[in-house]
Amino acid sequence: MATPLVRASAMKKLSALLGMSEPEFHHFFQLVDLPEEVWTSVMGLEVMPVPSPHPVECACLRFRAMDGDGYRIYAHMADIVSHKVLQGMVTDDENAPGLSRDAFDRVWESYLVPADVKKLDVGGGLIHGAAADFREDPSDKIVLAHRATPLTTEERRIGAGAPFGTSAAMILGSQTYTYQKAARLLRSYFPDISRYDLQALLNGPVQQFNPEAFLCREGEVCDHALLLLTGQAERLESETSGASHGLMAAGAIIAENCCLHGKPLEQTYRALSFVTALRIPAVPLRHITSGTQCMTALHDKAGTISFMRRTGLFNDNLSRHQLLELLIGAETVALTDGRMVEWGAEGSLDLVVDGTVELVLDGEVQERAGPGGFFGETFVLNGVTPLYEVRAAGPVELLRLRTRRIGETPVVRWKLLECNQTRLHAMVIQKFPADGNVAWSDAFRIHVPDLDQQHRGLFVKAGKVYEALAGDGSPGAAEAIDDLLAASRGHFAFEEALLRKTGYEEVDGHAVLHRKLIADMEDMARRICAREKVNPQEFRSFFLSWLAFHILGEDRKFVPVVTTSR
Repeated sequence: MATPLVRASAMKKLSALLGMSEPEFHHFFQLVDLPEEVWTSVMGLEVMPVPSPHPVECACLRFRAMDGDGYRIYAHMADIVSHKVLQGMVTDDENAPGLSRDAFDRVWESYLVPADVKKLDVGGGLIHGAAADFREDPSDKIVLAHRATPLTTEERRIGAGAPFGTSAAMILGSQTYTYQKAARLLRSYFPDISRYDLQALLNGPVQQFNPEAFLCREGEVCDHALLLLTGQAERLESETSGASHGLMAAGAIIAENCCLHGKPLEQTYRALSFVTALRIPAVPLRHITSGTQCMTALHDKAGTISFMRRTGLFNDNLSRHQLLELLIGAETVALTDGRMVEWGAEGSLDLVVDGTVELVLDGEVQERAGPGGFFGETFVLNGVTPLYEVRAAGPVELLRLRTRRIGETPVVRWKLLECNQTRLHAMVIQKFPADGNVAWSDAFRIHVPDLDQQHRGLFVKAGKVYEALAGDGSPGAAEAIDDLLAASRGHFAFEEALLRKTGYEEVDGHAVLHRKLIADMEDMARRICAREKVNPQEFRSFFLSWLAFHILGEDRKFVPVVTTSR
């Protein structure tokens, strides 16, 4: 949650840092835009962002909630500016850097609005506040923060301090929030049990575990399951299993399978942080949940779920309930030796359950995947077929998963993004000789003739830059890079016009990526034209990363729309 300006700024910075398109972030965050200087209710807690002039786009936040005497307000005044610095920015010239007197007054009045508790950024300097500015602040309590040096005597008279980890209650609650959360989580697991049976599951005690403490250990026969309410735990597989270890987040149930069937645990669970968990005795858990839809499904899919949790793709922060949802619509596929995988119309993500498959590109085996391996990641990420073909190396059993639910599961999607980039680099980028020129490869074809021709032309022009840098003349390199830059601008303009004509919905986001690519190329051109040292291998790596990942990762997304419209 943030104001539109702050969110846009953060997304652009993350996009540049991670090399990820901005629309991709929508798969990982539930974005909520907060209007400035307006109270907005967020699950009962109201929040009001207040603009604050700062080199990094930000907003101070005011929070309020109702108690018996009315609203109690907490003001989080981070990244504010001192009165002296802000005063120095005032100007009457509308064309000069700075702010008007009216803007100054609005900002300062917003800083001084009283609150029950006001936490102040008093780091000083050009981009932080000063405690002395709040000497007359009428707030009930002021907390001074964001300070590296000790407070002066005068500052200690103005506000209190708060060591890291300090907490205080503004509105005392008498509700049992821990058990309310446990009830919500159990209801999500067992939606068809009665509220009386739900209460029976909630009768167990809440336990606290310190970091690195054992929750339960391999070989134990547990007489209870643990519902994680806060914190994170790790799952350590048996040494002989060869399976991937995994993470367990709040909301997961630990040892329920052992509890239900009386079998020894096959894993060890340790707390990674301070963990709070509800202890659920085995007897009521077995009695109440037997025959429920969820437990019947879990029993039927127990082997498949156990297999998925041992893979590197599904081993982290996914409960059995979430894995069960990912298995909706899944099917088992058997392949004979040498048979090629046929891509379905909707695509799928395939897990290798048994046997080995070969990922083939241009007739060469690029990768072999055994049990726990997977392929088809581009169906999930982009809705397009992979670059490679897949061939069975002997009898193979596959678990074929539908892509929509997987694409909506952030922890899995992130791993698929990493895998996709790694495979593109290994299968395409690394195939170019380390000390050779850039050259077109049919692996870059997207089967839109006009665009393929232009992409090929960019490789030709990039080759001339490489040759000039490898020779003895920067003047030739400067001319060649300018030619490449002009051709890139023309190509991107043509491509965007084509996408708008064909009705591609993500054209605006694609255009943003183009602008980022042009900015990167302009920076490279500036260095070359300024006679800075740019060796040909550096340019080659830059160009391949610059264009190759864009073609293979982004351009292939719009191909179905463009080809259909034609």
